[in-house]
Amino acid sequence: MAYKLLIVDDLIADRVALHKMIMGFGDLNLELIGTCQSGTEAIEWIQTYRPDVVVSDLEMPVMDGIQLAK
Repeated sequence: MAYKLLIVDDLIADRVALHKMIMGFGDLNLELIGTCQSGTEAIEWIQTYRPDVVVSDLEMPVMDGIQLAK
């Protein structure tokens, strides 16, 4: 069973790059379950889909990665 991964970044190019980079490490046993463009959107995803791993940008408008982690 793969670990569920959620990527959070306000820039689509960064979300795509993170996805490619992380999935390039095939031995990590991760399955991308979604991407979000804000911390507030990520909160909904986290509550609904319960990812095992969240990779988040630290600097985003409205809710940054630090606030999301709290």
